[in-house]
Amino acid sequence: MYHLLRATVLIVVVMCAAATATVVVYRTNLIAGASRAQSDAVKSPRVASTRPRSRFLAEYVAVLLAAGPDAQTSTLARALDDATILPLSDDAKRAFLGSLLQQSWTADHPTGSLLRGLVTSTARFFMAFDRPREGFRPIQVDILQNQVRWIGTSDRATAAMRALAPAILQPLRKRAVELAADNRLAPEHRALVNQLLAIIKLR
Repeated sequence: MYHLLRATVLIVVVMCAAATATVVVYRTNLIAGASRAQSDAVKSPRVASTRPRSRFLAEYVAVLLAAGPDAQTSTLARALDDATILPLSDDAKRAFLGSLLQQSWTADHPTGSLLRGLVTSTARFFMAFDRPREGFRPIQVDILQNQVRWIGTSDRATAAMRALAPAILQPLRKRAVELAADNRLAPEHRALVNQLLAIIKLR
């Protein structure tokens, strides 16, 4: 159990005109209750967005989003809209989704930043693992059975998913409609996609 009384996160993205590399600077002030190892890990001054990050960083970001308050973590949650801000390996993506879900369903009242991080990452990673010519991938089934199913049980999470940025939500809707109509998919998988469509339906 992490006891974080407050956390402030500053993310500065420096775009180089002559290069495509983006440098993300995290400044985190941690107070008593966080271990030296946790503190040192987050205070690492530079995280290069061109290199996939490990599950340790992914899980720590999930803890920060859960710790709140939203006033101090909303910038971090919004940054997840951009895949280059926190590039993760496939293993780290799975760990991040699992940690976000656990933090969400075990909390009496999940923070807004945590829910935003959950729905954003659920949508982005579902699309990131999509390979239309290869059929449904196991990780997509996991996302539908776990993250999407829980989101559908939470009014706040459902509202957060419907409020996703158009650049994320529109491609997700389009792909979900295609998958729901794909007769090559097993009926149980198409049923899972229809659960997703029920959440992101047009209003």
